[in-house]
Amino acid sequence: MSSAMESPINIAKLSNDILSFLSTIDYTNVYVAGLTFGASRIDASNYFNNYEEICEYIHSAQEQSIQMGMAKANLSEVFRIYEISLLRTKRENNQKVLILFTAINDRDSIASAKYYSKQLKYAGVKIIVISLDQFEVNKLKGLGSALFSTNNFAIPSKIHSHMFFCPHSNTTIPHPPPTVISSHKSDPRPNAIGTPCSTNTSNAWLDIILTIDISNAMNSRDLQEFTGEIASLLVKFNIGQFGDHTTRVGIVTYGSNVVVRYNLNDVTSLTALNQQLMLLRSYANSSDYGINVQNALQVSYNLLKNQSSNRIPIIFLVGAAYNSIGFNGAEQIASVIKENGIKIITISFDASDGVLPAEFDLLASPGYSYISSQDGLYQSLLFGLTQANCFCPQGKHQLQVYNEAFKNYTVYADCLWAIGNDALPSYVQDYGCSNGIVAAITSQEKFDFISDKVISFDAIGKKQFTIGLHNTENGWKWWGYDKTEYPLGDFPSFSSIVGDIYGYVNNSFGLNWNFLSGGDISKPYLCEFKACDTDNICKY
Repeated sequence: MSSAMESPINIAKLSNDILSFLSTIDYTNVYVAGLTFGASRIDASNYFNNYEEICEYIHSAQEQSIQMGMAKANLSEVFRIYEISLLRTKRENNQKVLILFTAINDRDSIASAKYYSKQLKYAGVKIIVISLDQFEVNKLKGLGSALFSTNNFAIPSKIHSHMFFCPHSNTTIPHPPPTVISSHKSDPRPNAIGTPCSTNTSNAWLDIILTIDISNAMNSRDLQEFTGEIASLLVKFNIGQFGDHTTRVGIVTYGSNVVVRYNLNDVTSLTALNQQLMLLRSYANSSDYGINVQNALQVSYNLLKNQSSNRIPIIFLVGAAYNSIGFNGAEQIASVIKENGIKIITISFDASDGVLPAEFDLLASPGYSYISSQDGLYQSLLFGLTQANCFCPQGKHQLQVYNEAFKNYTVYADCLWAIGNDALPSYVQDYGCSNGIVAAITSQEKFDFISDKVISFDAIGKKQFTIGLHNTENGWKWWGYDKTEYPLGDFPSFSSIVGDIYGYVNNSFGLNWNFLSGGDISKPYLCEFKACDTDNICKY
């Protein structure tokens, strides 16, 4: 429902077509959610298992687009919100199908979105792209598992729901023409950039300090608004004091003075936490012009240290105003906090009486500064918190890839290292990587990271490294973390000769590397193991 649809008439036409498309689904075994974009924000519904509720949702979204107006939409953000809000369900065995109806044809937006769609495909999602009013449909190739197009804003007549949903089954499975989409669930690992970090917020294990500005820049209405936003966010987490997959939340407020309102050790339940959050508006002080950010960070840091647990510590700093006295020394203490492995997330609250310069964003960990009024903030914070819960132990290099669209890094659940000593590949496969595996290099992005950050740090001067690629009766394969095997994908491309059984990388000159194969010959080698994330608790 973005501006690419050109007019409300076209949106109405598409809405009617979608409702007709959905009316033929057997909702006994199929659950359907909606995700709309273009009318001021990106909105994801709950999953419905009846036609009436999804019908009501689509009519409501159509009405909102008319009232709010059509705006530009970011396809990358659409995929991110699907991953955060709709990918994880209690029906783990059900095939996930994402059908994207879009008239967006901006080449840069589509190129950026392919980065995220690739990760969803890695997670097993079948993405069906229906391009609307597209005369350059080739731009959208690669965005999904299958692509259908039309030269108007209606769904092509050949598209029917039975192509994607099988009625009499406990799973939903794509079933289009065989030349377009495979009817079986393929392994996404061969062409993945890396192993995605879990985005399962209910399994997160975090210690979060909410450090909140209550100066005159934040009136009671602003604090009430923030309370609703943060409470809506935290309901996604398992709030509690005991248990492995639980999250604790402390509250610190600051103006001229800094006050601990709720200790980490006080946490008992989400209900008790919400009661404390509801008190925030009562702390507003219209006569307090102080902004003691430096001391607020120090108190929050001390709270995390003095009431520490095995959880991942985070400071959630919310600010609405600035003065040079209160910020004096703030950047220095923020640096100390970040150097000690604690993430700082900043939210510049867009209050009517507030103003914050760039100095506030500098306090945040890279990629973790936000503005309260930005589009998709809720989903971005959920994703950011799960990214913070994904980490490698000291001494290992966590795969991270820069995202040009969002000007930040996405981290992956791959912990890499290089061994500079020679060893036989046959030995390395079973014993060389301790609790890990010989590295699987399935993307150019991952290899660029390895050559730039891993080899140059762990094994300076070494020219060849054994990797996890190995020849079997069924072709070349990689090792997975669970000791299963999966086939070589599109990357890397290399040629082998009969008798070659192991893959390796070779530095021919300068920054030029190539992938080769050979026999059981001793070389240095590359290893990796799975990072800690919300689903994978580990203690380092």
